[in-house]
Amino acid sequence: MWSILILMACGGGEKPVSQPEPPGVKDALVVILDTTRADRVSAGMTPQIWAHAADAWHPVRAYTPSPWTVPSVVSLLTGKAPWECLVPTDRSLPESAVTLPERIDNRRTSMVSANSYVTERNGFSRGFDRFESVESDSEAVALAKRELERKEAAETNAHRTLR
Repeated sequence: MWSILILMACGGGEKPVSQPEPPGVKDALVVILDTTRADRVSAGMTPQIWAHAADAWHPVRAYTPSPWTVPSVVSLLTGKAPWECLVPTDRSLPESAVTLPERIDNRRTSMVSANSYVTERNGFSRGFDRFESVESDSEAVALAKRELERKEAAETNAHRTLR
């Protein structure tokens, strides 16, 4: 099962010794859509993602800690408030920040970003097994769908091999 993360906080500080997680979560896919209203990521608007998310964990409510993308994504990936780890004019992920993919072991982590600041150049790919920057929200949704389908196919093939 995938954990699809649109917005979340994973707790701050150093890597925890042990931390409870939703049962069955094996991998994480983070999708960053730019200036998208909540009603545009509903099951009716993005069925290709929600079809794969039926068994996935996702927050019921999520609130952004900042009106600007960079501090919000830094908080999403680190679990820290923006003022705890960012210089106000900074547009990149701080080197000292411990990110979500660095916190979870033995999981495949992927991120798709449709924001021009949330890029590999600005350090946001750090720790992810796969990171893709795209130009539009529709490209991000399509790429997320392909990533989910690739994962599903790999799991199906692994089950066939075990039989």
